[in-house]
Amino acid sequence: MKHSLTFEQGKQIDFYRSFLNKGFKLETDPENLYTRVGEIITIPMYCEQFTENLLCKLYTLESKGKEEPFHLVPLWQIVRYLGILPKPGDTFEGTFIVGVRKNEFTKTLIPSLRLPKR
Repeated sequence: MKHSLTFEQGKQIDFYRSFLNKGFKLETDPENLYTRVGEIITIPMYCEQFTENLLCKLYTLESKGKEEPFHLVPLWQIVRYLGILPKPGDTFEGTFIVGVRKNEFTKTLIPSLRLPKR
């Protein structure tokens, strides 16, 4: 039985396709997330730090400590949608929608994890 996509899943798939059509290139993707854009995945994360705007700088456990793409997720969203209050240095498991973010300057796409809003 096929499940329908949530609004956020569809939005991420459309966003990804539209920017590929506009000539954006793909940045490195060590976790092969581009093949999973629009999917909901559960993945262990490492919280490296908070930015001054209270964004959590997150890495997947596989990429922790590497210069691989990181994910910036607002702390309030993690608390609200995952029910977790991470601190720098914490690891936790989270359920995310795989998406992309764009870099207009370099015309590239970067894998991004979004929280499914329920």
